[in-house]
Amino acid sequence: MLSQGPPRAPEGFSASTSGHAYYLAWTPPATGPAVESYAVQVSGAFTGTLSSMTRFLSGSAGPGTYTISVAGVNACGVGTFTAPLTIAIP
Repeated sequence: MLSQGPPRAPEGFSASTSGHAYYLAWTPPATGPAVESYAVQVSGAFTGTLSSMTRFLSGSAGPGTYTISVAGVNACGVGTFTAPLTIAIP
């Protein structure tokens, strides 16, 4: 299937924590161009963009506040980012 532009924003984006662990999850957009991977944009105690082939991420992070959003990526580029969510790691 040929892409018709960058993907729409992922749906159902959620972010939660437990102690020093974080959990991020989302689903691909229901319509529009196909998603090949995801860009996870983070700012706060860490600033950067991570790449993910899956629809979830988890791990541990250092103390601080993190603002996170996710976008789909395909051959046409990075799509629209989700509304940002903020988590705090103690």
